[in-house]
Amino acid sequence: MKIHLTLLVLVWFTHTAVAQSERIYVNPGDGSTNLGWSLAGGEDFDGDGTPDFVAGAPNHGDPVAGIGVVRFHSGVDGSLIDELTFATPSGRAGVVLTLTGDVDLDGTRDVAILAECFGTAPAGTHQIQLYSGATRNLLWSLPTFGVLAIQDDSHTPLAGIHDVDGDGRGDLLVGRPGAGSAMVLSGLDGTPILGFDPVATLPASDLGYAVCSVPNLDGSPEPDLLLGAPRAKSSAASTDQGAVLIRSGLDGSAVRIDYGPTAGGAFGTFVIGVADVNGDGFADYCAGAPNDSTTMFQAGAAHMVSGATGAILWSFHGSQVEEHLGTRGVALADYDGDGLPDVLVGAPDKGVCGYSYILRGVDGAVLQTHGGPSGSPGGGPSGCYGGAATSMGDFTGDGREDIAMSSSTGGQVILYEGCRATGIVYCETNPNSWGQRATMEACVVEPYVMLRSARMPSSQFGFFLMGQNAGNTPLFDGVLCLDSPIVRLNVEWGSVINSGVTRQIVRDVYLPTLPQGVVLQPGSTWRFQAWFRDNTVNGSNFSDAVALTL
Repeated sequence: MKIHLTLLVLVWFTHTAVAQSERIYVNPGDGSTNLGWSLAGGEDFDGDGTPDFVAGAPNHGDPVAGIGVVRFHSGVDGSLIDELTFATPSGRAGVVLTLTGDVDLDGTRDVAILAECFGTAPAGTHQIQLYSGATRNLLWSLPTFGVLAIQDDSHTPLAGIHDVDGDGRGDLLVGRPGAGSAMVLSGLDGTPILGFDPVATLPASDLGYAVCSVPNLDGSPEPDLLLGAPRAKSSAASTDQGAVLIRSGLDGSAVRIDYGPTAGGAFGTFVIGVADVNGDGFADYCAGAPNDSTTMFQAGAAHMVSGATGAILWSFHGSQVEEHLGTRGVALADYDGDGLPDVLVGAPDKGVCGYSYILRGVDGAVLQTHGGPSGSPGGGPSGCYGGAATSMGDFTGDGREDIAMSSSTGGQVILYEGCRATGIVYCETNPNSWGQRATMEACVVEPYVMLRSARMPSSQFGFFLMGQNAGNTPLFDGVLCLDSPIVRLNVEWGSVINSGVTRQIVRDVYLPTLPQGVVLQPGSTWRFQAWFRDNTVNGSNFSDAVALTL
């Protein structure tokens, strides 16, 4: 039977409300706690061999004058492992936290916690304590660290970094945006190691609003340090375009300053180091500019920046007035399996309830979207997205990176598990112009099926097909492994994807009931295949095909 792609059923996959039964919801039942205002994950805190996470709830105990609590939760089922409680009104312990290296050498990374105050010091002094990740014992405290003068709680002025002083323990990078400075503290006892004084050319820049480390920006073996300054100006005439300052992780010396591309954008509100995404041998970084108005007023943007040159490699912009995309960001090791790092970017003010986007590191393409009103993907039973998030490593053991995201206004954390089921190859196509058969992968990550076709020709357009019936029809320069009816997958950002330099296309398909009578029932088997253009006799080819039971 001859099948023409022009006759394929065209179905648009849209984001409609659905319960997410395959997610783990961690909800203490008290929204005033703001559980998940800060998150850090990927460490095994209970010794069961599975990565867990720690969450800050700075308003716990008093929604007006928050005392704060820090809770350790299991990555297996979200259950409570342990908690750190505090007693200071308005202390807001856990407003920021981060994992450090294994300071006490017990085999588990430790947890640094920032609070507005832990004891009798005036509110706003923002002190730091370090706790053992294994025992939750207090290792050291800095009760008089100094005023940070933080304007809001979207900042990330705390990061565990490499061993700067050579004592065999990781150290801590701390920003002080109120003073326009930052410092490196010893992980062993909190002693200052390096200090970064206010930069005379960047007055009132909020230097240190966000901080992180990143490997090999200047060619040295030591990781370097990034300091966000969202109110920085490149000239007296500019308006809060923002900047990221790069300092040597060896001695703190200046490497360079990268200014944001747009006036008023607040570039550097978040800054995260990632591995090399453009193949030049140097690590890169992503920075948020939530007030960027390139598309609409303060819609926001996230920019991937070359670590070697400071050039912007790609930008992803918000699409709604005052969406503030780029308020927060998280580095992901490799969410889509292409061998390169990816990023998660928050847009807390988009729509009714905030959004988070998972973006492909190499080009900024959208891999997955979480957001919408209560009950829809990312919205969960209550609360909003665009807040804190953290990579969990692989807590399901399926070889895929897992993520925890918070719904901070509703006091909730949601664990997004890896593949529940994977596709099995049942049909092979012909080699393409590169002499290889394009591969096909399908992975259920409720409420999505993650699709990836690799080993395609570079910089060619393609899209995905699905159907329930197997076929084996020679077509174009390959083999169509599906039989009628066949559905061409279209999603919110378009169905046609470019394989780029990675020679692959990736797309997440939303699983709930679909338009035009297409229904995906639990337990049903569907078949997936990719079509792509190719420089061959008939101009196109197919990937192998996989069968997947939902």
